[in-house]
Amino acid sequence: MATDDEFELLNRLVEAKDRELESVFDLVADGIGKFACNDEFSILYYNWGLADLVGADRGLVESQGFDSSLYIYEEDYPKLQAAIAQAIERNEPFSVTYRLKHTDGRLIWVKTNGLLIDELYQDTYPIMYLFYTDITDIVETSERLSIELKRHEALMALTGEMFVEYDYVDDELLLLGEFPSYYDGDSRIEHYSDFLFDPADDADSTVFRELYRLFREGGDDFSVERRLPRKDGSMAWFSIGGKRILAGDGSPRKVLCRITDIDERKKREEALEKSARTDDLTGVYNQGAVYALVTDRQKSIQKDEISVFMMLDFDHFKEINDTFGHPLGDRVLSEGMAVVRSVLRDDDIVGRLGGDEFCLYMRNLSSTEEAEAIASRICRAVTAMDGMAEVGVTCSIGMSSSVGGDKTYDELYAEADRALYSVKEAGRNGFGFSVSEG
Repeated sequence: MATDDEFELLNRLVEAKDRELESVFDLVADGIGKFACNDEFSILYYNWGLADLVGADRGLVESQGFDSSLYIYEEDYPKLQAAIAQAIERNEPFSVTYRLKHTDGRLIWVKTNGLLIDELYQDTYPIMYLFYTDITDIVETSERLSIELKRHEALMALTGEMFVEYDYVDDELLLLGEFPSYYDGDSRIEHYSDFLFDPADDADSTVFRELYRLFREGGDDFSVERRLPRKDGSMAWFSIGGKRILAGDGSPRKVLCRITDIDERKKREEALEKSARTDDLTGVYNQGAVYALVTDRQKSIQKDEISVFMMLDFDHFKEINDTFGHPLGDRVLSEGMAVVRSVLRDDDIVGRLGGDEFCLYMRNLSSTEEAEAIASRICRAVTAMDGMAEVGVTCSIGMSSSVGGDKTYDELYAEADRALYSVKEAGRNGFGFSVSEG
């Protein structure tokens, strides 16, 4: 049987080993405690790290006892109790994240790992060690990032724009902002390259293929306007601006891209441009636009290509206005131009030079005889205008021709004007080239 001295020596050795073990624990955790799993969660041992986590006076706690439940945030206490109960039931370690209350009022986020030991408190309550890691900075940083992300998402939603982020390494596309207005799928597309070349040829694949081309070929900064299909298949104008983020070795890492629906703006711009280039009454080009368009086409014409410039006016137009009034005169001009355009090709130029005087420009004709046939059809169509039999509307056309763009706008205009004068001198309601031409 061991003597008292031997028991004392053995006790000192155990205490030394305990201190040694606790020193090791201090190195791997911010706080350590030994607890009884009773209602108060009574503490049986704790180190200075745990005392510092909650701002407790260790000397006072050791002399007066320690009710650890007072340092656990009330809302998180049920979660901790549930985790402990499950650990006891399964007799296995556990991990739980909750908040401690510091004596100065702060809340401390901790990740706690628990380990049951083969002891009972008061021969009734299981005992466990808890190892605390202070994760307050991590949680608060994560929360700030989450709030910041939500703020950006809210701002994106308010702008009505769609944002995309492409990861070159992971081949992943992330969609943000108002993307549901344009795309029905998930906000994250993994294996983007495989997704692109899905055999489905729909609006989504068209848009995403164009984005991928810009990601690969658009440079480190790009800003383009593209006409692309919407979700319903209708075509619309979009502004696409992007910026690459490069890795340390200079290779592309990510690209951020903003996509804005600018279709309404484009329509307004086109309407303004059209208004600046067209005649309000008839809808044909105005004199300035005709000059620019004809000049441009004459410069780009093929070597042997035939072009024809016509000047047209409505015969006795002043008498029509005086006899039937200006509203009907306006009808003659607007409906007459509609008839003329119905005879011409879509890319032929029709313009108003002033009053009842108009011009027509055609290129890529087979001969001047083809131009004469077109002029003849115009004259017949004008004479046969619906609702104008009583008025007796006719027109006269003077023509000039060019081969390979060998004449300027002013030269064509002057020749056609002389030809028009000759047609009028000959009795009107007809057509003809200038004297030097076919």
